[in-house]
Amino acid sequence: PYVNKQGLPKAKELQKTATGLFSEYEYRKVIETVNEALAYISKVPILTIKVTPEIFSPDNDGKNDVLEIVPDIFSITKLDRWIAAVTKQEEGQKQGIEIIKWAEKGDPPKVIKWDGKIDGRLAVDSASSYVAELVVIDEKNAVESSGKVRFKTDIFTEETERGLLIDVSSIIFDYNSDVLKPEYKPIVKMVYDFLLRYPEYSIIIEGHTDSSGPAQRNKALSEKRAQSVTDYLVELGMKKDSLEAYGLGESLPKTMDKNKMGLNRRVAFILIKNKDDMMKYKYFVKKLRFDREVEMR
Repeated sequence: PYVNKQGLPKAKELQKTATGLFSEYEYRKVIETVNEALAYISKVPILTIKVTPEIFSPDNDGKNDVLEIVPDIFSITKLDRWIAAVTKQEEGQKQGIEIIKWAEKGDPPKVIKWDGKIDGRLAVDSASSYVAELVVIDEKNAVESSGKVRFKTDIFTEETERGLLIDVSSIIFDYNSDVLKPEYKPIVKMVYDFLLRYPEYSIIIEGHTDSSGPAQRNKALSEKRAQSVTDYLVELGMKKDSLEAYGLGESLPKTMDKNKMGLNRRVAFILIKNKDDMMKYKYFVKKLRFDREVEMR
């Protein structure tokens, strides 16, 4: 159903052209000619994308700060519109959480660029896995997808009002559990290796939950989860007196979107350099809890 047999004669003619070019070492023209031939025999657009960098790190250090989705499209029909999306989807997960989507009329741009932010705030987490996908719809309403192309994020820090933050939502706990599962220990090890660059800092490990269940239970659960990660960092070799576990429960959601609640069940790391940083953090937590109590009243 995807092959236009009427285009086969033209495709065969182009095949001969490609063979001649190949003998002349015109490899780039060979590829262009073969792609043109494929377009003649295809009823739907032929579409792939390339995503770079493979390890995305939007920390403004000049390296791998911008994600680029580069379409490669061949179509004998005019494209009506296109849709592209970045979804957070860890390996092995059947479904992901859509982070950002673009949808416009006409042909997609030669390069779709994204700095990892939405409304000026970082929308991706450290040490997480994402997929990009592009869908095009032509004038005859034929729909074609590039398929999902995976990329990952590096460990990176972000300046926030509570301190220098490493946000990680790829460490997933089972429902109502504080057990750090073996498959997520390599992610903690990645954070550990990164933290070795900051020997003069103390580290606060934060646990977070979504808003399902009672707030007090969520706070206690988040504390236990933070402690599980803390214990493993000690096991890896970090000094116990340089670590402190905090549970913030549901009080600091990453999103309020009901379809993205999984982003709130996460662990975060705060780098503390001195007493002023610690006072700043404790003031932030106290105010956060006070505001939460007022809200609940």
